[in-house]
Amino acid sequence: MATTPPTRRPRQLLCLLSAVLLLSSCQGGRDDDRSGPDTAGAQWRQIPLTDLPPDFFGMSEPALVGAKDGFLLAARPQSGNAQIYRSTDGIAWRRSRPSEQQMSASVLAEHEGEVIAAGSLFRDGETFPAAIRYRGKGRWEKAEHLPKADSSDIVLAAARGPHGTVVVGHDGGPFEPNTEQKRGRSLRVWTAADQGSFAAPHDVGCPQWPDRAPEVAALADEDGFTVWAKCTDPWGTSAVTLHSSDGATWRRQADPPRPLALRAGTAGASGGARGEGRTVGHVVAVRGGFLALGSAETATSSTGALWSSADGRSWTKSTGGKDGFRQSVRLDAAAEYGGTLLAFGTDPEPDGHPPARTRVWIGTPEGRAPKPIPTKGEGLKALTGTWTWAQGSLKVTAQGEFTYRHRLMSDCTTDAPPCDDPATATWGGVVTGTVKEGPRGALRGKVLSSNTRELGHTPGDAATIARIPYGAVSLTIGDSVAGIFCTPGFYDNRCTDVHG
Repeated sequence: MATTPPTRRPRQLLCLLSAVLLLSSCQGGRDDDRSGPDTAGAQWRQIPLTDLPPDFFGMSEPALVGAKDGFLLAARPQSGNAQIYRSTDGIAWRRSRPSEQQMSASVLAEHEGEVIAAGSLFRDGETFPAAIRYRGKGRWEKAEHLPKADSSDIVLAAARGPHGTVVVGHDGGPFEPNTEQKRGRSLRVWTAADQGSFAAPHDVGCPQWPDRAPEVAALADEDGFTVWAKCTDPWGTSAVTLHSSDGATWRRQADPPRPLALRAGTAGASGGARGEGRTVGHVVAVRGGFLALGSAETATSSTGALWSSADGRSWTKSTGGKDGFRQSVRLDAAAEYGGTLLAFGTDPEPDGHPPARTRVWIGTPEGRAPKPIPTKGEGLKALTGTWTWAQGSLKVTAQGEFTYRHRLMSDCTTDAPPCDDPATATWGGVVTGTVKEGPRGALRGKVLSSNTRELGHTPGDAATIARIPYGAVSLTIGDSVAGIFCTPGFYDNRCTDVHG
């Protein structure tokens, strides 16, 4: 049953949990008494990896909010700069491009459904910090340069509340591995009234190593704005806590909250095995209470975990369906829109190598019927169509016939250079065959013909076609993967690399 939450004051929550939370970001929630979803009783189901969009392959740094007309997600896909995606149900996603095509949004901040994105804007050969407001229906206002910003300023956090927006950055960027150049030593804080422009930044010393970004959190509530940061350089660690009631005058607090990890038996968090540690990276205010995201740790493993609370005092560990959240190493982001809860998690990198996998769970409050998760399913219907990759294409018909076209390379054993070079390969290889539905949704059959022996495919070889995570399919001939094929029109490293 849905509960009526108390008025939420995120800064008070910070004080309540400062001894048990490691906050990397937080923002003001909806400060009203509207009935919201029962977060403690929510039932979580994982969306199948095969039904997540291609952009989610190798995605990192997700930031998620519930806007006035759906979910907004800022994340960095493998294609490069951070992108913004929009979904009305948490299942189907489309890119929501800001009016400034060169805008790369790294953080999102929301209050009562109004959203602002902040990040960097590339223009006239230079990159500067900027912010942009969401208009609704996938549309955005014109980007606004943050005043007196320099190209070394990197946006790290943002929050919205009743008094407006705060954006926090550092002038020591870009923070990159294996770099020794010092670019700046200050935390920079910009604020704007609800619909006003951003004012000149408030700067405070916070020297930081150049190869990693400092830890930063921004909070906004009815009392104003609070910014917390921890910077580390060769001379030690600087912990900074700033507060402003109006965004114009800032005061530094003498005793900042300690960034300690949430551990078993603290803050009333329940639902953990004996000896299990807990680390929380984010606390999210939603209608109906709060969600704490992070990981549960044992001596041998770390798995994703989520706790819910109606009042910020008593916490209950949530379960994520059949396998819980154990398939992820941590939960990174969560939000609520229209009574639907959504959570994003990250898998450990396979064999220690990138890219890590992104998983998505959808939560249904207790007492409500779960929304169906549309899926393409398995079998012939799900695999019918044309799929592509850099060195080939795969067409599957509704009758179970397939045609695999691939490039032909010059053989170094018989031809002069350049040889065995994908850049000089020519189209011409054709493999045909038939498949039918088999166990576990894969299509199984055999090769009927091959016009070249370059790849060793011969009539009678076994052929298997199957869906794989993030909207792609694989073709296996014999014991070898012939290729991984993606939906045309999407950038996907799996289908731009040479393989097979």
